[in-house]
Amino acid sequence: MAGISFHLNERGLVDYRADKRFTVLGLWLTGDIQASLSGCLDLLADLADLGTGRPTEEEWEGNAFSGILSVKGLQLQNDYLPAQKAEYSLDEVRPVVDDYWRFIAGPQDTDTAVLAWERDNGRTHPRRGSLL
Repeated sequence: MAGISFHLNERGLVDYRADKRFTVLGLWLTGDIQASLSGCLDLLADLADLGTGRPTEEEWEGNAFSGILSVKGLQLQNDYLPAQKAEYSLDEVRPVVDDYWRFIAGPQDTDTAVLAWERDNGRTHPRRGSLL
C-alpha cells in the first residue's frame, strides 16, 4: 500500500500522514477534494473512465492545485507554490483515492450521494458494485 493514510485532525478536519512521495497527493485530496463525496465520486469516475478509454484527459481546478488526469497518470501543481508539484501513475493514484473514499464516506449516507451523482451525470457510476 502507498505511504499515505487519512485521519481527522484535532479540529475535526480531514488530514493525512504521508511519506515524501505522497505529500502533494495528500495535500490535493484533503485541501481541494476535501470531504466532498461528490468531488470524490467525480475523481473515482474519471479514474474508472480512463481505464475504459474514455476520456483521454480530464483537467481539475481546485482551491490551490491544478491537475491533469490522463492515461499517463496524475500531474498536480500548486497554483501558489510552484515548487509544490508531483506526478503519479494511475496505479499509484487509484488505491489512494479508494482509501480516501472509504475514509470520507465512512459515517455519511453514501447511497444518497451516489444517486445524486448518477442523476447529475445521467449514468450509473462506473464504480457502482465494486467500491460503492
